[in-house]
Amino acid sequence: MLSVRLERADEVRHVLSRLAEMDDLDGLLDELDGRIDDNCAFFLGLDKQAAYNGDVGLGDGLMLRGKVEAYPAERERAIETAETALEELAASDA
Repeated sequence: MLSVRLERADEVRHVLSRLAEMDDLDGLLDELDGRIDDNCAFFLGLDKQAAYNGDVGLGDGLMLRGKVEAYPAERERAIETAETALEELAASDA
């Protein structure tokens, strides 16, 4: 098992910008309610084969878990924060 912890803002932005490139970003945004828990943790399964090929897609094989910074630290606020961040990154890539 391989585990990586990203703490620098530019590293986190890079990961989020890659997620924003997904073909089904709208589907991911629709599912945010089910992907963020009561501790403001964001969970996402990524396709291992797609990652190997340099692409990003939902699937099995890789698990991404991230803590969403939200003030106050409440699930609903975390969902709003994650949605805003992904939408802004997607708009900047367009």
